[in-house]
Amino acid sequence: MKKITLGIVALFAAFTLNAQTDCDNAESVTPGTTYNVASINGAAPTTECFGYSPEQHPVTAGVWYSYTVTGADTELVTVTTDLAANVGKDTKLTVYTGTCDALTCYAANDDVNFISQGNPDNNYLSTVQFLGAPGQTYTIVFDNGWGDASFDFEVSTSTDFPEVPGNVSNPTPADQATDVVITVNDQDQQVINLSWDAPTTGGEVESYTVFLGTSEDNFQAIGATPNTSVNITGMQENTTYIWAIVPRNVTGTADTSQVAIWSFTTASLSVENITTKAFTHY
Repeated sequence: MKKITLGIVALFAAFTLNAQTDCDNAESVTPGTTYNVASINGAAPTTECFGYSPEQHPVTAGVWYSYTVTGADTELVTVTTDLAANVGKDTKLTVYTGTCDALTCYAANDDVNFISQGNPDNNYLSTVQFLGAPGQTYTIVFDNGWGDASFDFEVSTSTDFPEVPGNVSNPTPADQATDVVITVNDQDQQVINLSWDAPTTGGEVESYTVFLGTSEDNFQAIGATPNTSVNITGMQENTTYIWAIVPRNVTGTADTSQVAIWSFTTASLSVENITTKAFTHY
């Protein structure tokens, strides 16, 4: 009897593994259930959502799941490996929309909290939250970019959406500042650091959208960051810029009714600024 039971378990395990090997055979997941990924050995995703180059960050395998919103309401969907059973592990998570032959990046997370290289408080696990539309199927992929060790993950849903964040304050450079110094980084790019204080009202901020331009005609979003500071490259000397920061919650919602638009004017590049290069990135 024990031999038969073990055989059935082995057969089931083999079937489960095969059902996760590529997008067409992604395993459907249910909220409230903990899933174990024994190994990442299926097809690698071909759509890169993190900006890593294949040479610097090779991905050779993936494990595939899917979640479909079956109810009539939009859901806030959370997929996470940030669980007690996974402490000390490293995962990488991507969520796609679209058909298997035309996947589109929808949500992604590499690290829950990366502070600095070697910092003991780094959390290399992954969590994504996204709005799930009724009837829509979302493809969930874990890849082996940081290894293929076993880990657990969970999916949960809610229709209780987070509060919209308030507005940011205390811009640096200060509003209407003049002679703002430009630095030159190791790639010979002209850089200015923009920073601000997080909102003190409203809900939690997931990301800040950065708007920048030299006039209202070219004032546009140039990117987003989870931090309250960014380094902007390509800055020109003796130029007046306008900028704004729009905080968004995990659903991408923002209060744009009272967003402040600030300005600053850059200084001329000095010999010291040109020869003293600071490492920066955006």
